[in-house]
Amino acid sequence: EIGIYIFSYNRASYLNNCLEAISKLNITQPIFIIDDNSDDKETCNVLKKYSKKYKIIQPNIIGNDKNYGGLYSNMNFSLDHAYKNGFKYALFLQDDTQLIRKITKVDIENFNIFFKENKQVFELHIFFGKKYQRRFHMLFVHQLN
Repeated sequence: EIGIYIFSYNRASYLNNCLEAISKLNITQPIFIIDDNSDDKETCNVLKKYSKKYKIIQPNIIGNDKNYGGLYSNMNFSLDHAYKNGFKYALFLQDDTQLIRKITKVDIENFNIFFKENKQVFELHIFFGKKYQRRFHMLFVHQLN
């Protein structure tokens, strides 16, 4: 029902930290790392380390030898990917962010209620900040239908 998309480009330590945090949570939703053709050796090693656990999508894998063109192009690509793969929602994370808990059925129910009551809304952007730890837990949830 929800696909998780992580955006990355040449930021090995951030990406590794993000993926370590996700791995500890045993997330059951499919996770896609959208890597903009990183050429940094350390980042490539992190991608290789997680390639059996998560789906890595890079331009050279889909027949394009250039970068997607930055975060917003990657987001558009991911929305299209999520829609074509039948996800109702797409959760966007940048490599310097982390999930701090699993996405629960209650979360999905709350997304459903929010979007049902706000039909004109496309994006729910909830953020996490140290000062507001108990109130906000995720980033960029997009409704796809």
